[in-house]
Amino acid sequence: MYKQNIFNHAKFASEEIYQESSANILLIKYLEEQQKQGAKLMLLTSSCSKMLEIKKHWLKQYCENLVFEDYISVSIDITKTEIILAYSKFSRIPISNIDFIDDSCKERSDAEHYEIATYNPQLIANKFFLSNYNK
Repeated sequence: MYKQNIFNHAKFASEEIYQESSANILLIKYLEEQQKQGAKLMLLTSSCSKMLEIKKHWLKQYCENLVFEDYISVSIDITKTEIILAYSKFSRIPISNIDFIDDSCKERSDAEHYEIATYNPQLIANKFFLSNYNK
């Protein structure tokens, strides 16, 4: 019953709230442009595997033009920065080639300590809107 309630709440949030968010639409368009220029996308979440499945379902439904190279879900006590560093080492991707987009100031601050480029998704959406608005 508990898992079903989590799914129902997440489904409601994605279908009724996130889907309608203009910031999400702008961020998706930004990511589509980046991908056309050769960027590879990876979804990293610090939640359980069930939430990863919900996020993947949402991405498939609302971001059909985005292709994700990998999906990583970690529900243990480890930071996203530690995951990025391990992934970088394992995949032989230089840290300088990684852009980390996250809405958490703490996550971004931790990543910046290791010279990982970080971005706030809301600021990306704002910048993308302004660059297209002024055309």
